[in-house]
Formats: sequence, structure tokens, C-alpha cells
Amino acid sequence: MLNNLQYKTALARAEQIMLKGSKHISPEESIELKVLANQISEFESEHFPLPKPQSMQAMIEWKMFELRMKQTDLAKLLEEPTSRISEIMSGKRSINIRQAKKLHKVLNIPADFILEHA
Repeated sequence: MLNNLQYKTALARAEQIMLKGSKHISPEESIELKVLANQISEFESEHFPLPKPQSMQAMIEWKMFELRMKQTDLAKLLEEPTSRISEIMSGKRSINIRQAKKLHKVLNIPADFILEHA
């Protein structure tokens, strides 16, 4: 695990490599960048954790953001009408078991979170 100084150094080195542009990075620098990215990510996960969503709607929104999805995309994946997804997202409708299973499978929402918040 990196300390603060090592983290800042790793960020600076990663930026230095990335500024070269992908066509000008050597294979060694590419490997170094991957190692740095993993170290930076690990440090940030520990020191700057993101708050966990506190509702089913917030979790779905978070997952949609991660996957760069719109409600229409989600509706297609879940095989639901867009209007039903809109009702779920606005809190007017709860999810059913079939939808819960699909949310778990398609968006990788943990089953225990679904059970706790559905």
C-alpha cells in the first residue's frame, strides 16, 4: 500500500506517461502504467471511498452511471417497458422478484442489497 508521498509520486509518473500519448508509450511504460494504475486505485479506494447508495433507486442509478446507460437501455436489458422503469426510479413502483433477479444478473447488484432495499 502506498503512503501519501508515494501516491502523489505515482500520480505524477502516471500522468507523465499518459501525456506521451498511447502511440508513443513503450511496452515497458505500458506495464509500468498498469502497475501504477492498480496502486493508485487501491490507495484511492482505501482513502477516498465512495458512499454506498442507500436506496434501490440510488443503486440502480449508480450502476447505470457506471455502465453509461439510460433508462431506455435499462428497460431493454430488463425486458420491461420504459414507463415501468420510470415508475421504479421515481419510487412509484417497487421491484418484483423477476426484476430483482434481472437487476442482480444484468447490473451485478448484490443480492443482499436487493433483499434489504426492495
